[in-house]
Amino acid sequence: MKNGIGEYAKLTKSTEAFHQKLFALLCRTMAHDSFKHIGILDFLRLTLQTRRAAGTNRKNRVAV
Repeated sequence: MKNGIGEYAKLTKSTEAFHQKLFALLCRTMAHDSFKHIGILDFLRLTLQTRRAAGTNRKNRVAV
């Protein structure tokens, strides 16, 4: 049992750099995802404002 704990400790220490890189990748992915959401919301806001200004309603909507 003690050997297993020691092996786990060695494994944990040897994979620290991997975990740091994985965490950094996760953070970059989350930031990219946030930019994607901002882009989607900006598109929706602009589309809705344009339709509102043109007086377009649901009956006149064209499927995209």
